[in-house]
Amino acid sequence: MPVNLDDVDRRLIILLMQDGRQSFRRLARSLGVSTPTAKARYDRLVRLGIIKRVSAIIDTSMLNNVSALLYIKANDVQGAIATMKEMEEINSILLTSGDTNVVVKATLDSVESLGGLMAKLSGIPKLQIISSQIVTKIIKDEQVIPRLTSVKLECHYCKGSITGEPIVLDGIYYFCCTSCLRLFSSERGIATPH
Repeated sequence: MPVNLDDVDRRLIILLMQDGRQSFRRLARSLGVSTPTAKARYDRLVRLGIIKRVSAIIDTSMLNNVSALLYIKANDVQGAIATMKEMEEINSILLTSGDTNVVVKATLDSVESLGGLMAKLSGIPKLQIISSQIVTKIIKDEQVIPRLTSVKLECHYCKGSITGEPIVLDGIYYFCCTSCLRLFSSERGIATPH
């Protein structure tokens, strides 16, 4: 059973997508709730992993940077993703269907820097760059405000659906019960919070 998002959750997400710099007091006023309620709702959405972070959206074309899209075929997708997540020039990693299974968006200092990024990517085992393209002009690049109703969470250990509030480890792993959390942690040598 998915975790349901009510109207306050949905409106809070939309308000933060429109302006992530708003204070909890201002958000509370817009939502018609108390400031502690707005903060509690925000904290819950962060804990659930729905809100990853609130950050500025930069128009890289104003900074004389170059954006590039790379279409990649990776046989070891999880290994490739783990390596690419550490590369500072990579902004987005998207899993796709079709001839390529990964699309990467990168922001670079210059066109020449693309060669350096491609060389780094070529060093990842079982990864093939199918094509790369320089973005010549950004017409629209906005995060879409999704139609929000519920979030389906899966336990990282037993793969079962999580009903109710999940148990969260390190902000990225979700569990249905403390047993799954303990088993997952012991298999990976992670200290379990008490």
